[in-house]
Amino acid sequence: MKGLGYTIAMDTGSAIKGKNRFDFAVLDKKFAYELGQQYYDVYLVKIGNGKISESIINKSA
Repeated sequence: MKGLGYTIAMDTGSAIKGKNRFDFAVLDKKFAYELGQQYYDVYLVKIGNGKISESIINKSA
């Protein structure tokens, strides 16, 4: 995400409706309020297989 860095899509369910939308979760409530609802340039870097491992998490950090 331009301006925020790389992230891994963990939840790609159908609850988010509309074209070009997604839900970006953060674990810090204060940071979430600072972000608010905004528009970001987002680029797909790699499509995965639906599984995540420790090595994948360490590569993205």
